[in-house]
Amino acid sequence: MRRILFFCLLSFYASAQTGNEGIQVTDLLKIQTAGRPIFAPDGKQFIFTVTSIVDDADKKDDYIFSTHIYLGDVASGAYRPLTF
Repeated sequence: MRRILFFCLLSFYASAQTGNEGIQVTDLLKIQTAGRPIFAPDGKQFIFTVTSIVDDADKKDDYIFSTHIYLGDVASGAYRPLTF
């Protein structure tokens, strides 16, 4: 499932390119990956992670993985960040 989502997102992003520029290495930094949701015992809420690659403030021209946790509501589909 994760593999299918990755290829769907990648193909969507590739089709959104304008002109003949194609995908650049720096475009991969814009991809965010959602982790597997974990549901609460009552089934009303879930948590999941989102991982992205960001610039490392301490080292020039270096990048780090940044992961944040989100809380979602099953009924409404709304979610909010728990970490920033």
